[in-house]
Amino acid sequence: MKTLKMFIKNSDLKPEHIAIFCNLDKILTEEMIYILNKLNISSRATHSILKLARTIADLKDESNISRESLLEAIEHRKHGEKLLEE
Repeated sequence: MKTLKMFIKNSDLKPEHIAIFCNLDKILTEEMIYILNKLNISSRATHSILKLARTIADLKDESNISRESLLEAIEHRKHGEKLLEE
């Protein structure tokens, strides 16, 4: 019997799947909350950041999202907002 593997793009993750596929350890979660509150980032934008962090982690072949991958995703988000303001 064949095993069927399903793939879903990180960008297509629904909010209820983000906690499963984009999970962070407790310390990293607290750090993320602190940073995103300082930057006044919405919940929707937070989900986008987590999905981007998951993609960055995948490209680095990380099983879990690292601090570096998360910070890189946040930096991309901040850079994108600056472009929209110009």
